[in-house]
Amino acid sequence: MDDRSAIALCARVDAEFHRLVYQALGVPVRTAGGLWWSPEAASPVLARAGTLDREIAVVPPVRELRDCFGTLDLPASEWTAAAEDPWM
Repeated sequence: MDDRSAIALCARVDAEFHRLVYQALGVPVRTAGGLWWSPEAASPVLARAGTLDREIAVVPPVRELRDCFGTLDLPASEWTAAAEDPWM
């Protein structure tokens, strides 16, 4: 398994974990355009969105996004990188 496949697998597992937890809390999770997101924050410890691919076709309607691949070029005026927030 190459690095890209390993990251993609972790991203899918992370998305499924959040989907199941949000589902248990009665909060929907959406998936489209290479990412997943929750329209509602169910807990301060849960992610609200994450990438499922290296490139995304849509920008989620949330202000927090886990860029699993670390490749997105989002406008600095709207997004702030938090490199000190480790993933996995």
